[in-house]
Amino acid sequence: MSGMAKTDVDAASLPETTRPRGRPRAADREPLILEAANQLLDEVGYDHLRVQDVADRARVGLATIYRRWPTKQALVIAAMRRAKAEVVRPETDDPRADLEAYFREMANQILGPKSCFVVGFVTALRNDPELARVFRESLLAEMRDQLRRPIARVVGDDDPDLDLRVDIAPAFLIFRTLIDDRAVDPDELALRLCALVVGSVTH
Repeated sequence: MSGMAKTDVDAASLPETTRPRGRPRAADREPLILEAANQLLDEVGYDHLRVQDVADRARVGLATIYRRWPTKQALVIAAMRRAKAEVVRPETDDPRADLEAYFREMANQILGPKSCFVVGFVTALRNDPELARVFRESLLAEMRDQLRRPIARVVGDDDPDLDLRVDIAPAFLIFRTLIDDRAVDPDELALRLCALVVGSVTH
């Protein structure tokens, strides 16, 4: 066993050009699969994404993917969660600054180069009940929780419009993506959205 572990470590430390050819080791497969899925989502969108294409790009067997994610919907949500985790900033002592940073990132993601993907994904949510269910129970719930915390720190947990405040910015950004293609400054938009969501309320 010790000899086997040593071989794995040595192989992982080799330069890219000298590593053994073939499919990646099991421990490496999950991030490779999710990265391949994200790349293909950007390139072809959700509707044209095939799990076989993800497997081919990640150089893994189709069964390897389905053992981890039994449906295309589950794979896509996992890939989107991974991409989201790479840009989420930790909370600070300044909830307004946290909100501005979050809104700025949302604006860049939703209104930026990936806007075509967002439009296609929103359409897929309407046409694919299973995708919509998984999205609501995972990414959407996580996004609302992440927004609710800093908003509640400003307006209070007992604010009667707390849930409405949580949904204002995402709803506005999705509307702008689907209906209005005017260019925006993400920094300025983040400031204005923050003022709109929490106003001048302080505690």
